[in-house]
Amino acid sequence: MPDVSNIALKISDLAFGYSKKPLLEIDELQIQKGEHLAVIGPSGCGKTTFMHLVAGLLRPQVGTIEIQGCDITRLKEWEMDRFRGRSIGVVFQRLHLLSAISVLNNLLLAQRLARIAPDKKKAMRLLDRLGIAAQAHVLPAMLSQGQAQRAAIARAVIHSPSLVIGDEPTSALDNSSAADAIQLIKELSESVGFALLIVTHDERVRSSMDRVLDLESQT
Repeated sequence: MPDVSNIALKISDLAFGYSKKPLLEIDELQIQKGEHLAVIGPSGCGKTTFMHLVAGLLRPQVGTIEIQGCDITRLKEWEMDRFRGRSIGVVFQRLHLLSAISVLNNLLLAQRLARIAPDKKKAMRLLDRLGIAAQAHVLPAMLSQGQAQRAAIARAVIHSPSLVIGDEPTSALDNSSAADAIQLIKELSESVGFALLIVTHDERVRSSMDRVLDLESQT
């Protein structure tokens, strides 16, 4: 029986579709802090829609989505924006690091957007832990692909979110870089205490996660 106080994400009786055609139906799903879940399925099964629902970018027709005990389906748009910035981190397929500012300043900006006082020491400790402290003051264009992936992971977790969502974070990486990125973010999940949800079609990710949700079997 899961510890209720330890549940980072809880979904109940969720349904979403277009033009009355069901796309997603999930009776119940729970992810605890420090737990890792892969969300898989073929193209068109609703992976992106699922991610947008959990991130509060879409609202389900019915059902609830609770993140750290807060039902985000009841939040107003401005409340959701604030909650997302504070409690959710996203590692995108396309990393979206701001090209005009340094790696360090990308992290400090993420803290400001989360309404957290910028903490340069914390940011540098995180970059050091990810092995890219030496690149803190360079522009993202100067990073290798693997270094950029680590910088994106750092930006996603710098504000200590309850939930981190990976949007196909390994699809552009070779086998070695993909395994490295997943291992790093899993280690951070366990030490920082956020739940990790990776939306992917990458079979390399599936085998390394605690659990798998196959959306094709949910419809």
